[in-house]
Amino acid sequence: MSQNVSLSSGIASRYAQAIFDLAREDGGLAVLSGDVERIREAFRGSPDLQTLICSPIYMRDEATRAIQGVAEHLGLSTVMTNTLALMASKRRLFTLPQFMDRLDAMIDEANGVTTAEVLSADPLEEDDLQRLGDVLRRKTGKDVRLTVRVDPGVISGLVVRLGSRLVDNSLRTKLTTMRQGLREV
Repeated sequence: MSQNVSLSSGIASRYAQAIFDLAREDGGLAVLSGDVERIREAFRGSPDLQTLICSPIYMRDEATRAIQGVAEHLGLSTVMTNTLALMASKRRLFTLPQFMDRLDAMIDEANGVTTAEVLSADPLEEDDLQRLGDVLRRKTGKDVRLTVRVDPGVISGLVVRLGSRLVDNSLRTKLTTMRQGLREV
């Protein structure tokens, strides 16, 4: 299984690097970012599109025509449309989610933006998110995009992942640590 994920990730990275380099040369990173967002929205909202990229029953030319139609409907750039058509003709559409993730990461890096994943027990207020973003911005020296998820299992506090750093200030972790300490006594 991990070989399949690694293979998909490698294929997606190569396509993403190629289209990213083309867009950067032409000064079109903003256009590329918009394309990725439109594809992501379409992918989330369309079970048919999800089936198209994952199903082996579609012939190469059918998949190519279908993805070109989707690209035209979404108003994607010529470079993105051609890349998606190439991916379809090579039967590589199954890597589309990894492709979009990799492109997002490359665009963010080029724009000096980093992403922080925040896990909280309850939805955070807008001013709390603003303060957290400001703190992380000062720590990293980069703009920070917050991805917030709610997990009641956290009980209270926050878990923040920024790159390879993890700050776990949740009550769940504190209780687990206390429980382990009491078992050792």
